[in-house]
Amino acid sequence: MNKTYYGKFAVLSKIKKPLEIYNLPIPNLKKNQILVKLKYSFICGSQMNEWLGNKGRDNYLPHLLGHEGVGIVVKKGKNINKFKLNDKVIISWIKGSGSSFNSLTYNSEDNIKINSGPVSTFSTYTIVPENRLTRVPKFIKIKNASIFGCAMPTAFGLANKAKKIKLNKKKYICIFGTGGIGLLVLICLRYLGYSKIIAIDKDKRKLLFAKSIGATESLTIKEFKKLILSKKLNTDDISLNIETSGNKNLMENSFKYLSNNGTCIIAGNTKIGNLIKINPYDIIFGKKIIGSIGGDISIEKNLKIFNDIIEKNKIFKKIYFKKEYILNQINKAILDFKNGKIIRPLIKF
Repeated sequence: MNKTYYGKFAVLSKIKKPLEIYNLPIPNLKKNQILVKLKYSFICGSQMNEWLGNKGRDNYLPHLLGHEGVGIVVKKGKNINKFKLNDKVIISWIKGSGSSFNSLTYNSEDNIKINSGPVSTFSTYTIVPENRLTRVPKFIKIKNASIFGCAMPTAFGLANKAKKIKLNKKKYICIFGTGGIGLLVLICLRYLGYSKIIAIDKDKRKLLFAKSIGATESLTIKEFKKLILSKKLNTDDISLNIETSGNKNLMENSFKYLSNNGTCIIAGNTKIGNLIKINPYDIIFGKKIIGSIGGDISIEKNLKIFNDIIEKNKIFKKIYFKKEYILNQINKAILDFKNGKIIRPLIKF
C-alpha cells in the first residue's frame, strides 16, 4: 500500500503579499518524478524578484517558490535510475543530466490548484526531476551543500572566468554589488589567488563584510568615481568588472569604468523592462561585455572545490550559516532579506 505524504508549502498567491502556508497532500508520482524531503533551502534575489513582481506579469499564481536546497530522496516515480532512496541530494534550477519534466500542480483540500515548475524548495517536501538533482558525497556536510544549488556555482563560475580569460593578477577586479552572490564571488576570487579586488556597493554594512574577507578596497560608487577622477585609480588597471547587483546604475558604471581591453560580466537581474545605456565607442575600442547565468559550470564536477572553499573560509558561518529560519518564519526571512538585515536567508526544515 502506497504511503500518502503531506507537506507544508509556502505559496505565493499575490505579488508583494505574505506567502501563505498550505498543508497539502503530495500527488502520486508520475514518470521522471522524485520526491525529496527538504533539509535546507536558501532564499536568493531571484525569489525576491518574483515576490516583488520584478519579472513581469505572473501568469501562474498561486505558485510555489525556491530553487536552491538540499534534502533526502524518499520516493521515486518510474524511469528514475540515477538516484536511490535515502540519497542526500542538492536541488538546483541549474540543469544537469537525467530525465526531466516541465511542471506540475498540487491541489489543496478546498480544490485550489497550486502551480509549480520542475524545482521548488520552500516546502517540507518537493517533487523534482533527475536533471535538477546532484548526489551529495559522504565527505560533504549536508548543510554545506545547501548553497551548492545556486549561489556557489554562480559565484565560482563568475570568479573562474578571470582564470579563463588569463587575467593578469596585477590588474584590478571590481565587484559591483556585495550581496550574497557578490561576497561569494570575492571569496572565490581569493581562493583562486586573486588579491587586487575592489568591492562596490551602497550598503556600508556589506562593504565592511567585503573588507573583512579580503577586498583591497570597499567603496560606494561615489567613492569609486572620486578615486578615478582624482587619478588615484586608473581605469587602465581594471581588467575585469563583475556585476551582481541588478542595479541599473551599477550595471552602466561596471562597463564604463574599465580598461579598453577589459571584460565586463553582467550577472545581476534588473526589473523586467529596465534597459541600460552603454557607449558604443567603448565596444569599438575593445571593451567586452558578456552575460552569465548560473556561472555556466557543472555542479557535479565542482563539488570538491565548492566544499573546499567553505571549509577554508570560516567567515562562511558568519555570512551564510549564522541565522536559520523555520518555514513558518519565511515571511520574516523575506522582509529581513529585503531590508538588508541578512545577506542570504537560510530556511531549515
